[in-house]
Amino acid sequence: RATAEDLDLAPGEPQELDDGSLETALREAEHRVVTRAWAQAGGNVTRASKLLGVSRPTVYKLLRDHGLKE
Repeated sequence: RATAEDLDLAPGEPQELDDGSLETALREAEHRVVTRAWAQAGGNVTRASKLLGVSRPTVYKLLRDHGLKE
């Protein structure tokens, strides 16, 4: 599960957003979490899926969506 530290969020510290939209904020947060999990898993899809709490096919989709794997 993602924590505030995973998202680089300090309690009570507002973050500036590119366009201020919720969609952009969620996309940026997802990218940070997926990138970190992929690095922590050492490029192993099964480990990344466990870290993220999602299925392996979902990890493959997230990796493609975020340009981390073709």
